[in-house]
Amino acid sequence: MGKKLSATAVNSAAKKAYALKEFHLEDVMGEVWDVEIDTRMNPNYVVDMAQNIITLTALLSQEGEVDNFDLEKHWTLLYFIEVLRYYTSVEIKPKKTATETLGAYINLMNSLNSLGLVEKITNCFDEDARRNTFKVFSEVLVEMSGFVTNEINKAVTEHNEVEVFEVEDAVEPTEEVE
Repeated sequence: MGKKLSATAVNSAAKKAYALKEFHLEDVMGEVWDVEIDTRMNPNYVVDMAQNIITLTALLSQEGEVDNFDLEKHWTLLYFIEVLRYYTSVEIKPKKTATETLGAYINLMNSLNSLGLVEKITNCFDEDARRNTFKVFSEVLVEMSGFVTNEINKAVTEHNEVEVFEVEDAVEPTEEVE
């Protein structure tokens, strides 16, 4: 006989399935760092992770930093930051601007890397969960990016059609003089 299906029972089971486990990670300097990690990587956060990256990219563009930002080059960094944010106890908050936020992310990643903690954190996750999360994240990011691109193209096309219409109405035909 199974458990009675109720909101309380389901929420309790989900909390148990994706409970944070405490790890003691030693850096290259011999310092021990305590971190709690959702080793099974609750898949509910994948969409939020992709949305955060798209939003940050849009804000960087709005701030005029799009020339200094290469998503292809930085998306792994942004993905790892989102993994830290959603699947660990590492507290990561955005700064006042997207540019400052990206700078803080780069500094954090460089610090973690220099202490040898990136690989140690990554190794705490269940390998199948890590692979599946990355696969789903990549698919969601591509899907969302495609949607955003289509919506922008549609808005630009509509805007251009309105401008062309207004210009054509403003120009009055002239009479030819013979």
